[in-house]
Amino acid sequence: MSVRQAKPQDLDTLVLLWRELMDYHASLDPFFQVVPHANRLARAQFAEGLIDTYRRVFVAEDEGLVVGFVTASQMDLHPIYPHRSRASINDISVTRAYQRRGHGRDLVMAVRDWASEEKLAALDLHAAWRNPNARRFWVALGFEERLVIMEKRLKP
Repeated sequence: MSVRQAKPQDLDTLVLLWRELMDYHASLDPFFQVVPHANRLARAQFAEGLIDTYRRVFVAEDEGLVVGFVTASQMDLHPIYPHRSRASINDISVTRAYQRRGHGRDLVMAVRDWASEEKLAALDLHAAWRNPNARRFWVALGFEERLVIMEKRLKP
């Protein structure tokens, strides 16, 4: 098991892993249904993340096979907050056959290490409310719930 920064040759695998994540979330909540050309858009986002100095894409490997990924970005809260610089975990996924082997934790630790190197004050993320396994995972890693995001859909 190892974690490394993603490379351009990982893009196809990253899109497949991302799609597995989105399909799973869509099965829990229709909010996560994606547009037909989502894979192309995701590939472009991953490609940008590989070169943007304020973002990172890490992959988890198991016996040379990429089995998971995490994306993160640097952000600053409004200047009124004293601990405003942070890394935000955008997406994380480990393919089902390789879950519960420590890959997810290792991916989060890679983001934590990067954030520490950048002297960022905190890590944050959004966790899907209807995914209790993910929420337990984050709590086990020391994350605390701070906000609840609420939504009301409007008719077009």
